[in-house]
Amino acid sequence: MTDPTGTVQTQEVTYENINTDAPNELDRPFTVRHEELSCNFYWTSKAGYSLQTTIRGNPTTAEIHAHLEAVVETVRAVIKLGGSPKGGQAQASPAPMPTNGSAAAPPLPAAPAAKPQAGPLVIFAAKLEVTPKDGKAEVKFYDSDPSHKFPVLSGTKTAEAWAMLLSGCGGWTVGHFAEAKTFLLAPQYKVTYHLSEKLNSKGNPYKDIDRIDLA
Repeated sequence: MTDPTGTVQTQEVTYENINTDAPNELDRPFTVRHEELSCNFYWTSKAGYSLQTTIRGNPTTAEIHAHLEAVVETVRAVIKLGGSPKGGQAQASPAPMPTNGSAAAPPLPAAPAAKPQAGPLVIFAAKLEVTPKDGKAEVKFYDSDPSHKFPVLSGTKTAEAWAMLLSGCGGWTVGHFAEAKTFLLAPQYKVTYHLSEKLNSKGNPYKDIDRIDLA
């Protein structure tokens, strides 16, 4: 539009000033479906690796941290196998051996392995599945996001150990872990865990459960 002086004025279109009563659906705000979200980004690790990471769905902050920690652990495994940053050398050239009293640089020390994240991590479980397994019970915890088809945390312990961990959430007994069963949790359970120094077959740290409380 133009003002009284004849100057053309424009208005930047933002989400706030979209006309939600407009008949054209393209003029309306978009509806977000969490299960269809996909965030793809590139980044460079401290070791100099160019990485691409994709986060799908609507994960919790703890799940994102665990995802990125798994990526870093994979990079460390590649380095141990002689890998190098893009454009770099596969391995550093060995320092020349001293001859006739000439000085030579000592070999660089190997980079110390990074320790898993020490601080506690938390998930909020909306469903719990029990499966008896070799005299113990495997318990899987699921969050409330319907797009997450797999458990966000699981563990295998004796029935007595599970009953003790869950004692603050109600009258859990060893009998609840004697047969396969699914429990819907309302209110949700707050599960606190940490990343173990022990790695699984994929090179990722195990998640050790520390305590379980009502959310």
